Amino acid sequence: MLALMCQVGGQRCAVDCAMVVEVIPRVKLEELPGSHFQIAGIARHRGESIPVVDLGRLLANQGCADQWSNRIIVVEKLKNEKISRFGLMVEHLEPVDFPEGPTQANEAKGLGNWGQICQDASGIYQVLDLDVIHERAFTSGPTQGSLFPTQASLSGTSTKGLRGADDR
Repeated sequence: MLALMCQVGGQRCAVDCAMVVEVIPRVKLEELPGSHFQIAGIARHRGESIPVVDLGRLLANQGCADQWSNRIIVVEKLKNEKISRFGLMVEHLEPVDFPEGPTQANEAKGLGNWGQICQDASGIYQVLDLDVIHERAFTSGPTQGSLFPTQASLSGTSTKGLRGADDR
């Protein structure tokens, strides 16, 4: 399995490359007042507005440090015959290859239930379950107001002034 390994709140996490559309540099995001704490904002990706989840806020309750090395992993999932794209803001991203797939580990203290807990020569990590990430990021957790708007409600949102990977 080819995966992207990243750091989130001092913990190692992996995202299966089969779900990855593209990795883009951290870009200026349009903030959404009243959205969940873990939503960093909206980015433009190839002409589409996509929500970006700060994985540090979601998994460790601390945002990703504001660094040029941060990346946004654009992922895609299928639910109810609809394709949903969203971004995951991460730190210290590197590709890794697990030729025989991840090696499952016993439960590890300090790791939440975000996916399969595994281990390699460098230690413990989790392969993130994007269904769990999506559900917890957009429908639960601490909010500062109303729920994050759906993709349908974003279609009427003006994107003027938004800067994304394709708008440099």
